[in-house]
Amino acid sequence: MNAAELFWRHAGNDDTGAWFEDGPITYRALVEQARQRAALWEALRDPDRPPHIGVLLDNTTEYLAWLGAAAISRSVVVGINATYRGAELARLVDHCDCQVLVTSETYGGLLADAPHGVPDDRVLRVHTDAYAAAVAAADGERDWVPATDDDLYLLIFTSGSTGFPKAVRCTQGRFARTGMHVASITPAAPGRTVYAPLPFFHTSALFTGIACALQAGAPIGSRARFSASQTMPDIRRMGAVMLTYTGKVLNYILAQPPAPDDTDNPLELAIGNEASESDIREFAARFGCQVRDSYGSSEGVIIIRRDPSMPR
Repeated sequence: MNAAELFWRHAGNDDTGAWFEDGPITYRALVEQARQRAALWEALRDPDRPPHIGVLLDNTTEYLAWLGAAAISRSVVVGINATYRGAELARLVDHCDCQVLVTSETYGGLLADAPHGVPDDRVLRVHTDAYAAAVAAADGERDWVPATDDDLYLLIFTSGSTGFPKAVRCTQGRFARTGMHVASITPAAPGRTVYAPLPFFHTSALFTGIACALQAGAPIGSRARFSASQTMPDIRRMGAVMLTYTGKVLNYILAQPPAPDDTDNPLELAIGNEASESDIREFAARFGCQVRDSYGSSEGVIIIRRDPSMPR
């Protein structure tokens, strides 16, 4: 199983595939959007250069569609880490040899201060009429070369390194296998949403969230940007049984004022890493769910699962 197969198998699935602030979208519609964007990419790509697609977007259907487009076209999404600024942001784009840059008006100012080398006519601004016209013009039936498990799929830049980090390489096969593992140990299932609040360039969202949801046929839920105050309302509205997190996410949610209906929610499991012992206990008690905290390196070579015998 690989990432492309994960997307293609939902091509005829009319179940909800994703939830955002503006409501749900079916898996069928999501895969169709991915196919259309893959066709646009094929019309633009230079076969003599690495097939790298830079994506600088909030958590939206567009981001998911481009993840699908890269998978079915055997290409690579470079998740542009929006915490970088200026020369470092430009370096990230250029160092990865991005042929195109997919972005929106949200990041216009950020890019204006980052003199990258992607020509303006290869910067795809998803909020514009020109982008919609380009997608429509490129659309058409084509035969896609089947992806392989060893195809490079993601270049992921972490935020926690000292200095400028190297990109973590993720193949299509690793993405699918990770999703299969997470889906097997969590309550993700059709109609049972996986809520992933962190940016889609983050491994928590990509592996524990999106890959798991695709494997399980579950909806992936999120909003453009993480909001501690809106997380529980989103979880209730989207029917999320699972929350992915890392770092201080649980702490930020716990900092919101307690409410009498805190336990009135569908959440069964919060799964992630680097939460404090006190936050783990308080979150589980306050929201009536299990919290499973472990550690896995972005490269996938180190996994540490908490055990009751471990020191605290």
